[in-house]
Amino acid sequence: MQEEDIAECTARFNKSKAVHSIMSHVVQQQTEEPFVEIEELYKMVGWPLYKKFEHAYDSFKKAARYQLIALTETDLTNSTVARISSKELKCGRP
Repeated sequence: MQEEDIAECTARFNKSKAVHSIMSHVVQQQTEEPFVEIEELYKMVGWPLYKKFEHAYDSFKKAARYQLIALTETDLTNSTVARISSKELKCGRP
């Protein structure tokens, strides 16, 4: 592999780690039923974001920057969507 490829793969890996950290945190912080498992959260939110954006991290970054939560169009409860706040997104930056 060339250095460029290594840097690109490392950046993508770090973004994926940040996305998983955010998703895991959301699952752990749920307070109202129905509770969502992490795999279900990925099906409802994560994978669709990967299809819409180059990387799900990019959508989280955009949401933090513009105070937008695109996740309101999902089947998640409002409190679960609220867990993905700007504060959490800024902490998850690679």
